[in-house]
Amino acid sequence: MKVRVLYFQALSAAARRAEETVDLPDGSSVECLLTRLAASHPDLAPVAAGLLCAVNEEHSPRDRPLKSGDVVALMPPFSGG
Repeated sequence: MKVRVLYFQALSAAARRAEETVDLPDGSSVECLLTRLAASHPDLAPVAAGLLCAVNEEHSPRDRPLKSGDVVALMPPFSGG
């Protein structure tokens, strides 16, 4: 299956792109995707554990299964006040 990944803020510099399409085995989760991305983009590996994830514009847990055509947005943690 293919999913589209969007990188926000400093993550686009770490991945050296703003977005990409990733081919994953059927039944893969957000966590599987993050593991794959950390392996293919070593600059993402140190921050992968703290990333915020959204699938199809909804905040998503890492165990959420993905399906072909999903759009996964990755964001660094942020705070406000």
